Formats: sequence, structure tokens, C-alpha cells
Amino acid sequence: HFYKEKPSHFITQAQAATSWTTSSLEFLRSRGCAVGQTAAIFTVQRNRTGDFASLVIDTSRRVAVDLYPSELIAQHDYTERTVGDFNVCFNASLPLAPIAGFPEHAPAPAPAAEAAPFCGHSLTPWRARRLDREQLFTDFVAGTGDHAGIVYEVVRQVSNGPQLSKTLWQVRGGNVQPWEGEAPTQKLHAFKNYKCDACNLFFSVDVYSTAAAVTNFHHVRLVPRTHINAEVLGQFFAAATL
Repeated sequence: HFYKEKPSHFITQAQAATSWTTSSLEFLRSRGCAVGQTAAIFTVQRNRTGDFASLVIDTSRRVAVDLYPSELIAQHDYTERTVGDFNVCFNASLPLAPIAGFPEHAPAPAPAAEAAPFCGHSLTPWRARRLDREQLFTDFVAGTGDHAGIVYEVVRQVSNGPQLSKTLWQVRGGNVQPWEGEAPTQKLHAFKNYKCDACNLFFSVDVYSTAAAVTNFHHVRLVPRTHINAEVLGQFFAAATL
């Protein structure tokens, strides 16, 4: 069984991450994945909601790290399954080398105080594709429009390298400004990546809603960043042992 009990409130977040990593590796083995000298990404989302959790795992050290470089992952290169009221997708055969030196995932610090979401130089879309919510991204990059109830999460990282910062933004009245409320948890099925060759930087942009509920039925993708949601993981692994 991959799940015994939800990590107690009396253990540290780092210990909880270790527990979820162990459970994730056991689940992957139960699905025939050979783990041990690879990197693995394991993403779970509760159906009909934006609630999700994701782990990037160095299987040789059996630890979660902050991220796997998005630009090194082929689109749709993962396995997707339904377990109870959850969708799970995973890839347990990614090359280990890109994250071999990354430190173990630690509880997220306060959002970095970046002056702007992007570096402001030669920003270009990475693997550009048109989305149903395309206008959200067009306005965010251009600094136009008004999107009440939408929060943008921008992860800035060295291209093919470690994470530098994670910041939250909103677009109101034609201005991009920092989001000062609590971090939202309702994730929309919409994301884009950008890069700046001049600065050797890569940016991942996810979109969240501040509404009470989000409907994302049968939509899940591989999220190449560790995001611990104890409630989602606990209920998923409990369902997986039934």
C-alpha cells in the first residue's frame, strides 16, 4: 500500500514532502515503472476542480526537487490514468542529469519581489500554441486589459537550470501589478512558457482563479514543478489503495 495515513500536522513540511515522495514512488512501481536512476514527474488533479499536487522526483536519491526544466520535456510525453475522483499523469523515465545537482525541495519562501514578471528583453513564446484563454496571456505579456479574479503565477528559472523565483501577478485597468492576496489554489487548465535567449532565462506562466470553484473535468497535464497539496495527495493515495 502506498498510503497509510495523512502526514501529521506535527511533522515538518520537509518530512511531509518526503512521505509523499515515497508514496509516489510506490505508486509508480505498482504501475510497472522502473525507478532508481531516472527523474520522475507525478501530477494529481481532483476532477472538476483546480485542486492539484505535483512532485518532481530524483529517484536515485528518493527526494523531491523544485522543478524539471520544462524545455526538456516533450509535449504529451506522459501516461494518464483515472483513480477514483482523481486524474493522475506521470513520466518516470526522464533523464536524471538535468536535476542531479538540484537541492531537495523545501517549503516555499515568500514570493520574490521581482520588479516585473519578465526580464523585459527578447521574450518569445516557447512551443507557441493558441488557447481558448489566449487573451489572458496576450494581455498579461502586453500589460493591457482587465482581468478581475485572475492571478498569474510566473516561475523564473535559468534555461535548463534551477528556479530563480516564483511570483504572483494580476492585470487590472491595463496594468500588470503584484498580487498581494493569499496564494490562490484554483488552477485553470491554461499555461504558457516563454524564453529569453539574451538573458538565458525561461518563464513558466500558470493561471489561477480566485473564484470559489473551478471546473476542469478530465483535464490534467504534467506539471514540472513540485507543489505539495496534502489534502489532494492524501485523498488520492487513499483512493489508490481501495
